[in-house]
Amino acid sequence: MRKRYGYSFQIADPLCRRRHGLRRDHRCSDLDARILGPYTTARSSGDLAVSGIALASVLTLLLMIESVAHERLFSDSFNPLAQRDSERLKINQRVLQNTLEQPPLFGAGIAMICWLYPLEAAFRASLAATIVWILSRWIFWIGYHFGPRHRIAGLIGSAQSMIILLATFAVLGWRMDGLAGATLVCSIFSIGEFIIVIGLIRPQ
Repeated sequence: MRKRYGYSFQIADPLCRRRHGLRRDHRCSDLDARILGPYTTARSSGDLAVSGIALASVLTLLLMIESVAHERLFSDSFNPLAQRDSERLKINQRVLQNTLEQPPLFGAGIAMICWLYPLEAAFRASLAATIVWILSRWIFWIGYHFGPRHRIAGLIGSAQSMIILLATFAVLGWRMDGLAGATLVCSIFSIGEFIIVIGLIRPQ
């Protein structure tokens, strides 16, 4: 088996080979490396998790930090205490703050995927989740500038992180203790969610 990029997937995909003109002895890892480059140099599940989280941070948080920094440098908002922030700057700050709250959930979900599943499956799942999360943050950012309601579509990434975490803990629980283990974390979470909702709808 070839190990051209640090590791090779165990399953060759004939459709991928035909589509991209690869030889019969190529593996899907060769195809992925040709398209994605350094992202496929990971040698372990930990490498995959770190790569996904770093990629998401560069393409979301770093861009948002830069947008706020440039706005302050080249406008009257240089002094935050002067309270001259433009509406655009306020929106960018809120988007940045909201995005800063998301990586712990996103990163934990990616880490669980990479820990629980074989390298090939973990690579594909973590990459797909990372792409969805990045796109959802961009949609949230752009939509916010058109109006608060237009940011709702960008919450897909937040929902994805929650689903991944609950699903992976269900898988982990199933492997450890069957049905009881699979439902434990989800049950505790559901109880907490129920209490939060009851607290909101109950008259003050």
